[in-house]
Amino acid sequence: GPVCEDPGRPADGYQIARSYEQGSEVLFGCSRPGYILINPRPITCMREPECKVIKPLGLASGRIPDSAINATSERPNYEARNIRLNSVTGWCGKQEAFTYVSVDLGKVYRVKAILVKGVVTSDIVGRPTEIRFFYKQAENENYVVYFPNFNLTMRDPGNYGELAMITLPKYVQARFVILGIVSFMDNACLKFELMGCDEPANEPLLGYDYGYSPCVDNEPPVFQNCPQQPIVVQTDVNGGLLPVNFTEPTAIDNSGAIARLEVTPQHFRTPIQVFHNMVVRYVAFDFDGNVAICEVNITVPDYTPPKLSCPQSYVIELVDKQDSYAVNFNETRRRINATDASGEVFLKFIPERAVIPIRGYENVTVIASDKYGNKAQCHFQVSVQATPCVDWELMPPTNGALNCLPGDRGIQCIATCSPGF
Repeated sequence: GPVCEDPGRPADGYQIARSYEQGSEVLFGCSRPGYILINPRPITCMREPECKVIKPLGLASGRIPDSAINATSERPNYEARNIRLNSVTGWCGKQEAFTYVSVDLGKVYRVKAILVKGVVTSDIVGRPTEIRFFYKQAENENYVVYFPNFNLTMRDPGNYGELAMITLPKYVQARFVILGIVSFMDNACLKFELMGCDEPANEPLLGYDYGYSPCVDNEPPVFQNCPQQPIVVQTDVNGGLLPVNFTEPTAIDNSGAIARLEVTPQHFRTPIQVFHNMVVRYVAFDFDGNVAICEVNITVPDYTPPKLSCPQSYVIELVDKQDSYAVNFNETRRRINATDASGEVFLKFIPERAVIPIRGYENVTVIASDKYGNKAQCHFQVSVQATPCVDWELMPPTNGALNCLPGDRGIQCIATCSPGF
């Protein structure tokens, strides 16, 4: 009886099929290590399909000539002819109200799917995040707008090269197509391929519900020498900071090449003089949207103690008579000024608290420490005495007595001497 045709296989992939008879499934796989199918589902041979076999329509293969590809604008080295999915660069438009590329397929096809990816090279990156698809069959017709628009994923720090496979629920018949970029990451750039089949003279009896899925790289790049510990800036014999010098991280990828390496801060190169703690960020992109990040922490040794100032010495005056007074010096913390360029300052009081007798005092030392162990210290004194003009403020004279009584003008005290004095 009738059977389906051989559906082909993805580049760098293989096909697994027991039969091409109606109802049979065909599986696909990827041969290269680290590569996976963008969609692993099998395709099925079915009756009354939209296409006998769904295959690429000729952009990547070069069947569609450069002269059939036009764009509203283009950049040097990123011309419209580089729109093909297997192009080294890709197409990038300039800033304008609506950027799009148009393709004349040469004849009417049934378009069933669109493969789209962004552009990632050493000098430019860009990825559409929303695209609009237009199509028509004849040059003298108006374009039909496919609804709705297609949204593509966007991820930090940038999945520019990630392939998106947009499958149309029902095919469209088209010879002339437009792919417009509604919104994008960084720059209006893309590469694409159409998948479908020839417009048949007669509707096919048997065919497949979908085409084979492309193989894409699923492994991120790997940094070979990313430092695991912070790099500490060395000093000379006089304490001066020496230039930082380390082997800068390099990345490799299972695809055989790195598409782009970004370094933040820009233009960072060793050896370099560093005066403050900093993080250098290396981001490696492959051609299929995978990303690896290496962060190098550079630490400048801190030998500078915190800036510290203590409050002025102060007196605690008591109204009620008592022999001593308990003081918690930690309560003075808000009156201490302590700062350090490295951040938080830790304070310690010696002693933290004391019981001070009347007319006595306590010397307090404050030690300020930063996170690197640098220390500064200052001192202040706290004394305790009676409030002026309370009856117990005056001490009786040696070999005498003191008698205080309230009078019209406050407390009046009379001192007397013991007999013989």
